[in-house]
Amino acid sequence: VRRVVAGFPPPIKEIVELLTDYSIPEVCEKTGRSRSHVYRTLGVARDHFIRSGLHSTKTRRSVRR
Repeated sequence: VRRVVAGFPPPIKEIVELLTDYSIPEVCEKTGRSRSHVYRTLGVARDHFIRSGLHSTKTRRSVRR
């Protein structure tokens, strides 16, 4: 995980690293970014993790049930 995060562009890396310690509303407050921006960034990070072979065996659909 650290290897993948280390390769992120700085704006994505900042948000991902903050999310390890803070909630999304707190990250929004600390960065001055909107919730939608943070969620979009999280989606981009998720795609990077999946392409790197790091992904959950559960899908979003199975998590919601």
